[in-house]
Amino acid sequence: MAWVSAILAAWGGGKIEKSSPGWCTASMVANADKGEFTLKLKESGLQTGINFLREKGCFPDGDDSDDDVCYGNEFEW
Repeated sequence: MAWVSAILAAWGGGKIEKSSPGWCTASMVANADKGEFTLKLKESGLQTGINFLREKGCFPDGDDSDDDVCYGNEFEW
């Protein structure tokens, strides 16, 4: 529910309709007069959701290393 709440807060509105430990539904009315369109909200919502999960450590920080061992180079075909 915290993830959905973070997205709704970034959008500046909406409400959580129903939640349980494994499921949450929310709704928000888009307002074309304010420049709120479904596709715009979708893009910002995706980015907000990813940033929220990244802050919680659910995504790697992007510090990939080339020091990983590659055993495929040791085989002769």
